Amino acid sequence: MRTTVLTWSLIIAVVCSAQSARAQGQDWLGLGQSPDGWQSSDGSGDFADDPDISADAPSFIRPRYWFLPPKFETYFQADVLYLARFSDAGQQPIAVDLSSNTTVMSTNDARLSNTWRPGMMFTLGVNLDQIAQVEATYWGLNTWRNGASVNIPAPPPLTGRLGLAGDLQTHTTDFEFADRMSIDYVARMNNAEINYKQMINGVTLLGGVRYFRLLETFDINSQSASFGTSSDYNVTTVNNLVGAQFGLGYTQEMGPLNIGILAKIGPYLNAVHQSTLLQDFGNSLTLRNYSKDGMPVSTLGEVQVNALYRVTDWLSVHAGYRFFWIQNLALAPDQLDLTNSAVGTKILNSHNHLFLQGFNAGAEIRW
Repeated sequence: MRTTVLTWSLIIAVVCSAQSARAQGQDWLGLGQSPDGWQSSDGSGDFADDPDISADAPSFIRPRYWFLPPKFETYFQADVLYLARFSDAGQQPIAVDLSSNTTVMSTNDARLSNTWRPGMMFTLGVNLDQIAQVEATYWGLNTWRNGASVNIPAPPPLTGRLGLAGDLQTHTTDFEFADRMSIDYVARMNNAEINYKQMINGVTLLGGVRYFRLLETFDINSQSASFGTSSDYNVTTVNNLVGAQFGLGYTQEMGPLNIGILAKIGPYLNAVHQSTLLQDFGNSLTLRNYSKDGMPVSTLGEVQVNALYRVTDWLSVHAGYRFFWIQNLALAPDQLDLTNSAVGTKILNSHNHLFLQGFNAGAEIRW
């Protein structure tokens, strides 16, 4: 009980001191993105009688002041970013019960959608003047993983009852009459971008370049009931999107609280790569080993809504929501070929799409 009272007392003291510091020093309410001390909106100076300037909207600044030097030249943001996928590869049967020819496992059993995964987001920015800034952003380290397994043992002298869903199984040892089959699906993504931004009277214009990478692996492991050996059918895809983006946004400033929305979209060249490795008889025999590259044109769009609360002139906290749509991607399960195609046949399906949504929360310091 004493610890609880002490904790709340400290929290109240910190909040009160922050409010007191804000009341005593109003420089952070000045014009522009990071005003200098002489631009404070405390009722003094050359701007006090200007009807086009409001302390409630410090980004509202007349053109004659646009290119004045900022008070804070640099800022840094660190966030925790939770992302969820809500789209998947096309559903495809993986394993069948040979006694009834019914599907007992599909790619849908290892779907990655509707699962939240944490990552990090970092932004380093430089204010060029009162309206312009250049910032570099990285987010990533989000990893999704899911799997499934089917086990149908058969008593001797019967053999296993599992097999691949296509006719490929008839040309293998470990993928036909198996007693156990499992699938494992892993996806990782990273994003880096550099943008030039201008915020004039609350309206944000953005232009920049972006790199987005999606790496996926899908593995089928099957164990022969007759020999006890297990082998893998592994597919890996890498999507490397590089392109330009353009954005438009608006920010409403209400004293220390800022609420804004920003939309970005652009065309991207996707240097996509897929590799397939199918082995048999305890992974001692290679049946397929090939790769294929492509360069589809993709579209990446993002919408973000953010709320920022400035605690002091150099420290703020913020939270936001983000939505992503990415077109023309190669997802690993879509590259599977369970037919008895000729050795060396190369498949590249790079026409899927991905939807992501996420929440971020963090802090910003500027100096």
